[in-house]
This record gives sequence, C-alpha cells and structure tokens, in this order.
Amino acid sequence: MTRKLDDTALSWMVLAGGAIAWCGLIVLSPLLLAQSSPGSGEAGFLARLFFSPVCHQEVARSFSLWSKPLAVCARCTGIYAGFTLAVLAYPAVRSRRLPPLQLPGLAAFLALTALDYAGTVLGIWENTMLSRSLTGLVAGLGLGLFLTPAWITLWRGSPYRKHHVSFPAS
Repeated sequence: MTRKLDDTALSWMVLAGGAIAWCGLIVLSPLLLAQSSPGSGEAGFLARLFFSPVCHQEVARSFSLWSKPLAVCARCTGIYAGFTLAVLAYPAVRSRRLPPLQLPGLAAFLALTALDYAGTVLGIWENTMLSRSLTGLVAGLGLGLFLTPAWITLWRGSPYRKHHVSFPAS
C-alpha cells in the first residue's frame, strides 16, 4: 500500500533537508580543511567562501573542529542550529495546534541576541562564545518557528487560490 505525500509534509521535508544540509556544510568545511587528501583543502575553502556573504567568519569568534574554524561564527552557528532544531520540531509543535508565531513573538526571540550585542557595543559587558552561540540559538529557534509555517503556506500556494482544477470529461 502506498501513501501519497501531502504538500505540507513534502514542503516540511524539503525545508528540513535544506536546513540539515546547510548545517552539515558548516561542519564539513573544517573537516575538509583538516584533510591532507588532494583537493580537500580547496573544497573546505570553497565551503567557507560559500558562507562569507552571510557571516564575518572571524576565527576568534568561531568554534573549531579538528583545529580548524567552522564556516561561520559562534552566533551564526547558534542561529542555524536553532533554526534547524525548530524546523525538525515543527511537526510536534503543529500537532499541538499551537497558533503560528507572530511578529511580536519573533521579536521576543530576537531580543536576547540584540541585547547581547548591544551590551558589548555599549561597553556594559563583553559577550562570550557561549553568550553569542546561545543567544543565536534562541534567535534561530524563533526564526524557525516563524518561517516554517510561512514556507509551507508559500509551498502550497496562496490560501486565496483555488487548489483544484477540474477538466471536462472527454
């Protein structure tokens, strides 16, 4: 017996797969950079280059694996990990019939990151790898909870569009 995959499940699977692949590439970069096989160093560099438009990639602010920095900083690592966790948890959240996260709720998730950043800029405190990664994780969770239902809605098409097309019988 085969079961047809509905649009919601398919759209979630595509988003979850993309988020996992994105996080995987972050970790793959230092693994490739640490290898001595031909071409692996170049591939690791290309993985870092891929993330350069979205992250400053300061080595001093990045976690390391195999003595090589991850492809993004600690805050971005937290954001992407949190986003991925939220996407993976979305079916459980959805099954509880909780309403989608609205903008004020998203702002609350993002506020900790802004506060951590502002505290450092204003000289109130110096943020740390732990504070950057944890506030990034919280922000990522919020972004995942906010964007996943939007992604699914976009995937399925506008709620105002007719979903069924009927063809005349021949």
